[in-house]
Amino acid sequence: MIDRIFEENRFQAGGMVDDSQIVEMGRLLGANLAFVSSITALDGNYFISGKIIDIQTARIEKQQTTETQRGSRDLVVVVQNMIGEMIRQQPTTTAVPATPPVTPVAPPVTPQPAQPPSQTATTATTQPRMLNVGDIELVYVEGSGLIAGFYIGKYEVTQAQWQAIMGNNPSKIKGDNLPVHNVSWNDAQAFILKFNETTGRNFRLPTRIEWTFAAKGGNKSRGFKYSGSNNIDEVGWYKKNCSRPQPVGRKLPNELGIHDMSGNVSEWCLNKNIITNQGGFWGGGWKSSRRNTRVIAGFWRRLNYHHHALGFRLAHD
Repeated sequence: MIDRIFEENRFQAGGMVDDSQIVEMGRLLGANLAFVSSITALDGNYFISGKIIDIQTARIEKQQTTETQRGSRDLVVVVQNMIGEMIRQQPTTTAVPATPPVTPVAPPVTPQPAQPPSQTATTATTQPRMLNVGDIELVYVEGSGLIAGFYIGKYEVTQAQWQAIMGNNPSKIKGDNLPVHNVSWNDAQAFILKFNETTGRNFRLPTRIEWTFAAKGGNKSRGFKYSGSNNIDEVGWYKKNCSRPQPVGRKLPNELGIHDMSGNVSEWCLNKNIITNQGGFWGGGWKSSRRNTRVIAGFWRRLNYHHHALGFRLAHD
């Protein structure tokens, strides 16, 4: 039966199988959970992504992405650490199989300039262009090559949206329609956890690859230096044209209709380096230079780091 699954013509690009196959194999093996990982090469680094799938419900219980320098000889250790951390974070009522199912791992992929890689192949989609949950608006980003389609926030999460879920406002400069800021990677995860409990959804931070792909305009990209233009003043707030964060959506959107991916506040991404305990953020903020508001500009800081020009936006599969 397992051989039949592998013979079926449902493989994705790069030799990866889809989640339905993983679930089917897991059930045949009598497993409770499956850990699936993949490795992608980009910008001289390896991105290692992993997710835990509940075999009985076919739900993704946990997913995580970490980054390590290309040429590292410790990739196996990184994957082992990721598995250990993700399993420790599982609810204690969930049984962990003694021998997790073996799943194929895609070899590192060398990306093409206009098609940064991700972990999952895509097919033609009929997804709605917009997703609205409460007052959160998300834009559907059609996949390309190895990038699966996903939703990403049309705007950065605002202070009013944070207040409605968390009951407080950590921002230094207050305003309902200003992006929430002065939040750490850990703070963003706390918001997402509570927001998902409230909505019954599975929101998350975008991965670095997803964030960059969306900021560049996805399949509609015109190759701009900033998100939507080669002129930062058209699309972004930075230290030369403002002295504080601005209400979201006041500058022109990029090719996909997404606002403020260059400037206003830098944005945390899902990627986490579990060795250095750091998270990454991209896009620059209102205190950034032109250079640091380019879509390729990013920084790494501790997961509890916060700054008055640092926030986030949501993503959803």
